[in-house]
Amino acid sequence: FNLRGALPDLEYRPHDVRLVSVGTVRFTTRVVGTFRGSPLRLRNDMNLSPNGQRMACPPESVTITFDLSNNNKPVVTRLVSGYTMDRQVGNTAGLCGVQALATVGGMPPNDWTLLPPQQVLQNIFRRTMSQLPGEPSSYLAPFPESVMLQLCKGVLNANLGLDDVDGILDTSSNNQFEFITPTVGPLNLKDFKIYQSAQNDLLRSNDGGGIVGDVEYQYSNFRVDPYDPYRVWVDVRASLNNDSIRGPPEAWSFTFDDSGYCTRITANAVLDPTDPQASNVGGLGGVAGLLYAANQPLSPWSTRPLPQIFSRITKIITQPITNVNVDDFATQLRSTPEMASVEINTNESITPLTTTTTTTSLRILQKQSQLLIMIIIMIII
Repeated sequence: FNLRGALPDLEYRPHDVRLVSVGTVRFTTRVVGTFRGSPLRLRNDMNLSPNGQRMACPPESVTITFDLSNNNKPVVTRLVSGYTMDRQVGNTAGLCGVQALATVGGMPPNDWTLLPPQQVLQNIFRRTMSQLPGEPSSYLAPFPESVMLQLCKGVLNANLGLDDVDGILDTSSNNQFEFITPTVGPLNLKDFKIYQSAQNDLLRSNDGGGIVGDVEYQYSNFRVDPYDPYRVWVDVRASLNNDSIRGPPEAWSFTFDDSGYCTRITANAVLDPTDPQASNVGGLGGVAGLLYAANQPLSPWSTRPLPQIFSRITKIITQPITNVNVDDFATQLRSTPEMASVEINTNESITPLTTTTTTTSLRILQKQSQLLIMIIIMIII
């Protein structure tokens, strides 16, 4: 895939660069460009012709880990990218990279390949999700940065505003409040209250198999979005049962109006599912990830899109041959000596990236397994 050739004016716009641990840097990109270059060749051997449309991707998280043992030449050992922080922003339906360009080019992926089946079915009976502009109308924040950060902390300290709804959240007659996660929403204020209550019940009752406890949150890197000054971002890590289960780093955000009321919350956007400090959450964020790590996973029909479900079943079936665990996200690239130890983890691919160490027979076996699984499911349905 040649994004640079298809988008001659491609800009990554990296910002919010922060050091998350020794040797690991995380930052945000907002990729933009105009599809007026060379045609884009897709995996199905189809070519997308340039149409002159402007592509504005949502904020995307990128994490890079360096080996600092050689002070003269630090080496990249891990690259994590393709994780959308807010799927409602931009004109690519919340997608990044090649999928984003395919959407702008008129061949968007099907919802069944992007969202859990339960969410797709629910969306049939809901209004179409409106996309927020990728470019703000104003770069001037309603309050000084210090005030914006305090407003954000006030929402967090009030249980996402639910402990003081009238004083924190937008409850006006023309209420525009929305809550959205990678797989849920957007929800209005009424549905948000119901959703939060249901999430708490999952952890505090014995109905799911004995998972009892309160979630604790660690907040860090509060910052105002330079491309949306009405929004404050914060990195979040959830833990359960006195830190015995730790979730991956997530991105949450809080948008405020000119009066200081919170009008929009985004949550549970996983930044790095392979984070070494996290428990095995199966790549899931929020309560779903914590329950997965506690061996009480929610139904995959409510947490994963169909291709990911099929891919995980395939990996389980072929694990005796491939030695690839169902939750192995990273793949070793062996194409060059310099990249021999680099782990590439991208949310673009549902299945592991193909490498020179993967034999043709194993790839055929995986394809045959996926086809067999799909046939069985179709027969059952």
